Amino acid sequence: MEKKASLFESNSLLRRSFAVQLNRLDRNERDIEFFKKQLGSYLVEPKTHEDFSVFYKLNTEVSYLENSCTFIYLKIRTHETALDQISNLIDTHLKRTKLLAHNISVYLEKIKKPETSNLEYRMSS
Repeated sequence: MEKKASLFESNSLLRRSFAVQLNRLDRNERDIEFFKKQLGSYLVEPKTHEDFSVFYKLNTEVSYLENSCTFIYLKIRTHETALDQISNLIDTHLKRTKLLAHNISVYLEKIKKPETSNLEYRMSS
């Protein structure tokens, strides 16, 4: 009986962990929408070719994560995939979103910095 009890407890633990992951996924979906709005703002339009390249990659990653989130919810609703596999999908999704958040913050810092050439021109005038 102890083996069945421990199996039940581990399954219960897995379900609680999964519930926490679902909450994180839900919050994460809102974060992705926020990132999309940030990148859509005219205040962060790219100015150089390099900026356009980074901007394009960030937007592509946002679109991928939106689709990934939809895919995960679909897997959950259809019960096609085991709980541990869905848990791995969610973990991967959350890690990619964390990396995207970092990359967006780096991009925004770079874009919002005043251009030094304009600053030097203003100071010399």
